[in-house]
Amino acid sequence: MSLARIRRGSAPALPPAGPPRQRRGRVRSIRLRIVGLLVIPLVSLLALWAFAASLTLDAALDKRSIDRIIERFGNPARQMTASLQVERSLSALVLGTRGRMGTRELEQQRAKSDAALAAFRRTALTGENKEHLGGIPPSHIDDLVPLLDRVPTLRSAVDARQLTPLAAINGYNAAVDGLNQLFRSITVSTDVRLQKQGSALVTLGFAFDHLQRENALITAIQAGGGRMTVADHSALVQWVGTQRLLFSAALGELGSEQGVLARQLSQSPDLARLRAIEDAIVNTPRQSRLPLEAAGWQPASLKLTTAWANISRQSIVSQQKETEPVAQRVQYELIAAAGFGLLAVVMSVLLSVLFGRRLIRELTGLQGAARDLAENRLPGVVARLRGGEAVDVQAEAPRLEVGGTTEIARVADAFSQVQRTAVETAVGEAHLRRGISRIFLNLAWRSQSLLHRQLRMLDSMERRTTDPEALEDLFRLDHLTTRMRRHAEGLVILSGAPSSRSWSKPVLLVDVLRGAVAEVEDYTRVEVASSSRAALEGSAVADVIHLLAELVENATAFSPPPTEVLVRGETVANGFAIDVIDRGIGLTPEDLAELNARLIRPPEFDLADSDRLGLFVVAQLASRHGIQVSLQPSAYGGTTAVVLIPSRLVAQIEDFELDRTASRPADFEPDRTASGPPLPHQSDRRPWFQPQEDPSAGSGNGPHPVGEFREAAPVTPIFGPGTAPERTAPASVQAPEPTEGGLPRRVRQANLAPQLRESPSAQEETGPQERPAEESQNLMAALQNGWLRGREDENDDEIPHGPGREWGDS
Repeated sequence: MSLARIRRGSAPALPPAGPPRQRRGRVRSIRLRIVGLLVIPLVSLLALWAFAASLTLDAALDKRSIDRIIERFGNPARQMTASLQVERSLSALVLGTRGRMGTRELEQQRAKSDAALAAFRRTALTGENKEHLGGIPPSHIDDLVPLLDRVPTLRSAVDARQLTPLAAINGYNAAVDGLNQLFRSITVSTDVRLQKQGSALVTLGFAFDHLQRENALITAIQAGGGRMTVADHSALVQWVGTQRLLFSAALGELGSEQGVLARQLSQSPDLARLRAIEDAIVNTPRQSRLPLEAAGWQPASLKLTTAWANISRQSIVSQQKETEPVAQRVQYELIAAAGFGLLAVVMSVLLSVLFGRRLIRELTGLQGAARDLAENRLPGVVARLRGGEAVDVQAEAPRLEVGGTTEIARVADAFSQVQRTAVETAVGEAHLRRGISRIFLNLAWRSQSLLHRQLRMLDSMERRTTDPEALEDLFRLDHLTTRMRRHAEGLVILSGAPSSRSWSKPVLLVDVLRGAVAEVEDYTRVEVASSSRAALEGSAVADVIHLLAELVENATAFSPPPTEVLVRGETVANGFAIDVIDRGIGLTPEDLAELNARLIRPPEFDLADSDRLGLFVVAQLASRHGIQVSLQPSAYGGTTAVVLIPSRLVAQIEDFELDRTASRPADFEPDRTASGPPLPHQSDRRPWFQPQEDPSAGSGNGPHPVGEFREAAPVTPIFGPGTAPERTAPASVQAPEPTEGGLPRRVRQANLAPQLRESPSAQEETGPQERPAEESQNLMAALQNGWLRGREDENDDEIPHGPGREWGDS
């Protein structure tokens, strides 16, 4: 559903601001405070920068951390790596020869590896040393421990001959790679040159490890017969490529002394002969024997391994020598910068604290005053103004007394002017709102007075008119005037005043539903379905009618013209529930959530946000009586408006007797009787109300709106108590015999005025015409419902009815 729109009003002009306040005396410039705050810290920072051009303290600590890490982690890890590499080669040899070679050497090497592993665990993995990891990520240590723990299991598999040489080598590779990764973490340094050299040494160690992997696998294959498997060939190809790539990368990053040794090795005949053998093995087809060139692998690899180990050892020694001058320089810089820099920093901090605390205190006071205005005082003033209280601008907008500095005092004066302007604006807006409310109320009262006079004139014209066509036009004008009266009543609701219509007795809720439907334009499309005997308290009848009329009119306006709108009401545990169901295009979930939020918490009426005036009227009426209104999707794709009237406003027929002679206040303008256009109908499946006898024969004691009582015109006495002119049937119409159940028998056109009766057409004399299937179905449903309602009438002594057009006109 959408709701009715009105044009936006222009925003009200702000009232003029008051005269500016005079500034406080005895203030000093903030410029002097800033100079005193910054001069000494700047001098201190310059002196500190002169004596310590870099982060000397971090460099010293970094150097000390590296030395400790190398001592506790690097040396034990290097020894254990070398032992595991030898054990890996011997394990592959034992598996390749099925235990015929290398068994004794393997046992001896395992003992050396166990000793190296024990030393590494003792120096690197104890709790005290793990807390001084320096730049080593703890995850590297945590990942390395499980790899080392798998070595005993790997040895058992080797002894049981459950692995191939390649599988055993890969098993040891996991532990060796973890140790090499630990070496890379140890070489991290803040000195760029030392960092590059350390990284190059680690890369050179990785390349050497891949060369030893090749040596272990080729030795095992040669000892086992010389035939390679597909996996052996793929592993060798991968290791050869990685070894050459790592060696080239390390060669470009090594320092002068280490670089000379590495370049000599790269140009040596031993390396060239070894790479020729590697090329021959790589180019050999898979699942074939080693090439003939592989016979020279052992001598070449032995010489190259020895040379490579010497280069690594000399590079480490050279690296340590290069770090000593750096460490001494860092220490000198730290000592030189410690005295002067620390003194300057202490003086800067002290002075900054003294000046800064005063400025902070002044600014904090100004901030607190502004926040108190925005969060407490100004909202309190607005709330009091909305409640109708008088507000003194001088008392509510005092001058802010904060700041001993010129600029801060000026800001305080500006805030004082802002708060005064804000309070004056709130007062002016409150006066404007009250004026607009009074204008709405006066316009509504004038419009209602004119509309009541117009309704009386139409009533008089309807009584004097006998022409059916003219009478129909008068009825339409009557209904249009009734709708105009409801819109005028909406202005009364916007102004906050109660409705001028009131009832002194409860009214049947089914009559309330009919009266609300009678106030909409397309009432013929609305179907009312309710068999409840509940009634509504008289004090809430007018507002509930208006609320339902807004919802029903909105449902008809935003539904396709051929469709019907269903208004359904029934008694529930918490009161009386009314559903207004349309078959329109519906709403998005976001729009439904927004509208329901406004219906639960009615917003304050704002002229600048008046696109949904009907929503505001419905929310205000629901809030006034504690009625719950919610919107939700309907089964037809449209929207269902659910109205829940609380139990305190609902009464049952048995709890009271409806009085048709209720008194009216003297100042209330009388409503109309049951005359006007035909009221909303129900479908043939469920008629709205039961046929009544002639109103002139009734007791006339039902409830009706307070005010003057008029006689109804002799046309369309739809429903509603009161005295209507006596209707006499023509002489040709005989009283029908009652049915077996005691119900009256219906006679066609028996209760119509003589002018509206039709003579039988010529077609009826020719014989019955075939009815369409839909018309026959509707006719049978109407007959069945009539029989059921007739049986209910036998059990009820008297069913009180609510007002007719007295309140249904709206």
